[in-house]
Amino acid sequence: MAYTYIWETRGLHRIFSSAITGDEILESNFELHADPKYHKIDYVIDDFTGITSCAIDHSHLEVIAKTNDIIAMTKGTLKIALAVVDDESIALAHTYKKMTEKSRFQCEVFLSINEALDWVK
Repeated sequence: MAYTYIWETRGLHRIFSSAITGDEILESNFELHADPKYHKIDYVIDDFTGITSCAIDHSHLEVIAKTNDIIAMTKGTLKIALAVVDDESIALAHTYKKMTEKSRFQCEVFLSINEALDWVK
């Protein structure tokens, strides 16, 4: 797996690295949603700044958005910060953000991890 969890007091910094796929993101989300700590946090920073490539298509984004929307019914509010740096990831992140505009979760796209950290704090 190409991701690491760093649990913080109020949130999670999830770092994706090397080549990632939409299936890996879904698997990570399912693990995360099942973790009791997840229901106590206020934010998730999804850090894609260290990836080398991504194999994520529109159907992956739809499933990720729908599963996050379902979990939002029990979780309540949550800030999701997407830190991305390459053009493909930026485009995917903005597509995901648009898909989640009516969700209970807040989602923003950032070009650096520091901007993401400032937003969630």
